[in-house]
Amino acid sequence: MAPQPRTFTFSAVSAAILALATLTLAGCGGSGSPVASTSSARSTSPPASTASASSSAGTNATGEPAQAPPSGYQWVGIAKQHIWLAVPDSWVVINLNDMTITQALERVQLKGMQPGTLRSAIEGLKKNNALMAIDPASVTASPNKFATNLNAYCLTSPVRPGPAVASSIASSAKTEYAQLGGHVVAIGIISDTTSSVVVKIRVNLQTAAGQTVHEIQYIQVTSQGEVCYTTFSTDRPAAYFPLFAHIAVTIHAG
Repeated sequence: MAPQPRTFTFSAVSAAILALATLTLAGCGGSGSPVASTSSARSTSPPASTASASSSAGTNATGEPAQAPPSGYQWVGIAKQHIWLAVPDSWVVINLNDMTITQALERVQLKGMQPGTLRSAIEGLKKNNALMAIDPASVTASPNKFATNLNAYCLTSPVRPGPAVASSIASSAKTEYAQLGGHVVAIGIISDTTSSVVVKIRVNLQTAAGQTVHEIQYIQVTSQGEVCYTTFSTDRPAAYFPLFAHIAVTIHAG
């Protein structure tokens, strides 16, 4: 089975967009205004979990996880696509399921780039009704002025968890990354059961300006007939990979 092409809509495409750009915020994300921070990444303790990504447990009427998010985090998600995860309160969130492209552009603006470039990235995300979250503090600390970000969405699929699905996804994803010029650092199968398949991919990508962007992507096949993609992107892996791991254990898909 060949999975849906990876989320280049904001990660690889935006690598070229965000490198050497300065992020300015025209609005707030999530439940409040972004919190000013001088740290390179939040050190909020991760939620208790033994998995790197999890299937949905208890949820409320909207589909949001019933349990409270970790302290300092907020739940963000797409109810129609059955995917939720917790991101730091200070991150700016754009949910293109309930925002127009114009509203998204008004919320986050990038300076130092050609007109229309950011719009192209947002339009790509909009096609999959994705959500995006950005750490505004990351730009100041980045030598490349790169905005560390994540994006997530799910697609309906006839594929269900089962024998050989995880290995097929891993093989196909590796091929697709290679075709797109990415260097796959590692691929791991996190879960491979009859109810959930989770594949984790770590890859390095080069921007048009020559900087290296480091990505971690989770591909999840759920028993509800969806394939979900969550992609984390940063130019400072030492600072942000621990935070990505904290966020990843909160993923509820399916």
